[in-house]
Amino acid sequence: MLMQPKNNKSTIFIFEGIDHVGKTTIINLVKKCLEEKYGLSCAVISFPGKEKNTLGSLVYDIHHNREKYFNYDINNISIQLLHVASHIDNIITKVLPSIEDGKIILLDRFWWSTLAYGLGNNIPRNLLEEIIKPELYYWNNIKIDGYFLIERKNCNLDYPPEVTNTIYNTYKELVENTYNAYKIVNNGALENTTQLILSYIINGNEELL
Repeated sequence: MLMQPKNNKSTIFIFEGIDHVGKTTIINLVKKCLEEKYGLSCAVISFPGKEKNTLGSLVYDIHHNREKYFNYDINNISIQLLHVASHIDNIITKVLPSIEDGKIILLDRFWWSTLAYGLGNNIPRNLLEEIIKPELYYWNNIKIDGYFLIERKNCNLDYPPEVTNTIYNTYKELVENTYNAYKIVNNGALENTTQLILSYIINGNEELL
């Protein structure tokens, strides 16, 4: 059974997936169960983040309300650079302190989204890999204990089919090439999906995934 980390070592789980698959709701349910049922201290951290007066909230607002800040269509490469900057800020201000506190960290999005959405917006892969490198500098020294890619059929799609397919295929490639990465299909009750993820976090039941 998973125990509260000691000696300033955290357990970190990544939650990824395209918009509207229920990812954030699942994370909050997992956190509630870990805290109330198992007495574990958890930190939910989202990328780029929405906390007021942070770089992440500014980047999130720019991404979703570009016309509020610019009188022209800012290019997608610049947007992805802003996302990476906010990720690094979150790592330094939230992830690393939570590691020092020995918390269970549930991370809502990762650099995977930068790659998947960047490719979906026709940014060359070699350029995206260079953009992501500063963030990887920090992640290379942080142990990730599990990755959950959340999928859901018939969810609302924000992008044309060809863009959506590129995003899905990129996530699929990342899962297939990453140790401890699992695809979770969230088509049934949220409680069932949550319990499936908890079974791995608490007991390490990989065969259930």
